[in-house]
Amino acid sequence: MGGMKVAESEEDFERVEPRPEPAAPIAVSDARFRGVAMISALVAGLCVATSVYFLGTTPTAETKIPVNAWMGVAGAVFLVLAWLTVTKLAPKLGYTKGGQGRWARLSAYVGLAIMAAFGAVALHNVPTHGSKWWGGDLGLWSKRLLGVNFTLRPVFFAAVAFFLVSMIGVHVFLNRPRAAEFLIETQGEMKRVSWPTRREWIGSTIVVLVLVMILSFFLFGVDSLLSPLLQSWRIGF
Repeated sequence: MGGMKVAESEEDFERVEPRPEPAAPIAVSDARFRGVAMISALVAGLCVATSVYFLGTTPTAETKIPVNAWMGVAGAVFLVLAWLTVTKLAPKLGYTKGGQGRWARLSAYVGLAIMAAFGAVALHNVPTHGSKWWGGDLGLWSKRLLGVNFTLRPVFFAAVAFFLVSMIGVHVFLNRPRAAEFLIETQGEMKRVSWPTRREWIGSTIVVLVLVMILSFFLFGVDSLLSPLLQSWRIGF
């Protein structure tokens, strides 16, 4: 057969090397998630260490980042957090049962990420103009990006640390066996739901709107009739 080498004996068959199989999609997905989570954890550790530095340091107009003992403390904090991330946290950063319950898990990630982002923005807006976390009028660094003035302030690192630590906690929690299994089963149950047709959606919506209008007019009429009566009897306000 054109170009193909056929094994003529048992020895030739044993010498034929099998083609390497491609990596399983689940393994690739797990490695990708683990890598992103590891990088996020290290960045979170860096932001926590930077926040520790600014906890004891007040930026000035002349020296935005003074060199002092707090810089050494922050470096030690980052090394400890990096060591804990690599040795203790890394085994828990995998993606349990990759490829299953994708949409339910993605919805959980997005919903919790929105709440974490809201908390980070609220934290970023806490410092007042005179606070050392504000960093003065120009902050640590000021630049006009895409037509918008961006000012880097010390509180930015605390806000980023809050968001990343929250998301790492969410990732670890959602990939615990029980939590992952719950989300997978939830998506499986959603596939069995019998969704109404377009005509049923429209009919149900019209019924709800009509009932709301009827109840609104009824309550308005009752209030209009009873209010003068109660006021004449000096009951209520």
